Amino acid sequence: MMTTLEIARLLATSEGRRLISTLQRLVQSQGLPLEQVIRESVEHMERLERLAKRTGKQIKQVADDSLDLYEKKEG
Repeated sequence: MMTTLEIARLLATSEGRRLISTLQRLVQSQGLPLEQVIRESVEHMERLERLAKRTGKQIKQVADDSLDLYEKKEG
């Protein structure tokens, strides 16, 4: 498990700042509380993790495949 100090160090990196900016944009654009945005994001990551384990793929590949299917459906 990550310590608070490790999390703080990660958030101070460029990717951490990118994560914070993304969360802020989602909160503003969706009009949802930060807690809800984080909860829903974590739930999606957990679902991707389960799918990856079940299919033997990397999480990024599962996410990319899901986006491709969605874009084809909506396209």
